[in-house]
Amino acid sequence: MFADHFIKRPKFAFVISLVISLLGVLSIFSLPIAEYPEVAPPTIVITATYPGATAQVITETVASIIEEEVNSVENLTYFSSESDNNGNYNLTLTFHSGSDADMALVNVQNALKSAETKLPADVLALGVKASKRSTDMIAVYTFTTTGETLSDLQLANYVRMNVRDELSRLNGVNYAQLLGEKNYSMRVWLDGVKLSTLGISNQEIMAAISAQNIQAAAGTIGSEGASSAVQLKVDAVGRLTDPEEFADIVVTPRQKAKRSVWAMWQNWNWGRNTTTVPGLITDSPVLPLLCSGRTTPTLWTL
Repeated sequence: MFADHFIKRPKFAFVISLVISLLGVLSIFSLPIAEYPEVAPPTIVITATYPGATAQVITETVASIIEEEVNSVENLTYFSSESDNNGNYNLTLTFHSGSDADMALVNVQNALKSAETKLPADVLALGVKASKRSTDMIAVYTFTTTGETLSDLQLANYVRMNVRDELSRLNGVNYAQLLGEKNYSMRVWLDGVKLSTLGISNQEIMAAISAQNIQAAAGTIGSEGASSAVQLKVDAVGRLTDPEEFADIVVTPRQKAKRSVWAMWQNWNWGRNTTTVPGLITDSPVLPLLCSGRTTPTLWTL
């Protein structure tokens, strides 16, 4: 028998056992081990923004459309949504425990494609985002400034560019989100009395700014065999950068002569896109940064 070979040669059997034991010990240091089992059900979060809309308007024009489409997604257990008066909409979808989070995300994105044709154009312009989220909050960082070296807007810009992305790439972190995030934008203050006198609506002002503040592809001179001696790439002035350039935008109201926006503006300047302040510490604005864990267990290597 095969076992007799090792019984009659105990030294040989001892060496074989020792080699197997050493290989087992060495392999332990290279095997991935799950820190915790996957207990929490996978969740998908859908976010959308409707500038200027109230919570009631968002509920009627955005929430009802999206929730109707995602209601029949496979393995969906329940969902909850939130709308606020700042134009923000959040929908949290919870799936059966053990469901594949990647497949759930694909199904949700397919459902959103069906809802896009019914959503307002302003919502689609800013994008409807779906991402995997975890209910496990692993850390909350707060950043503040006294305003002497950095303003709250400059602080938000620095954290977004140098801190948030670095935290998002850490092992075990699913996403990092700035609460009350502020971005640079051109703020336009209109004179309502002049607009009413000239018969110009806010929509006409917005349409004029959007049409004249674009990065246009001007093309090439001498391309496609038009000239064998000269070929020049035309770089036209597109995006406006200075407040004075915005003042030169021309508005053409219905049945009226062209007028400059400058005559209807009270003020224009660079500033934050929102005036919301998440919190204060000793009268200084605070910028919270929320970090959430992954929906699947993190694999660690010993």
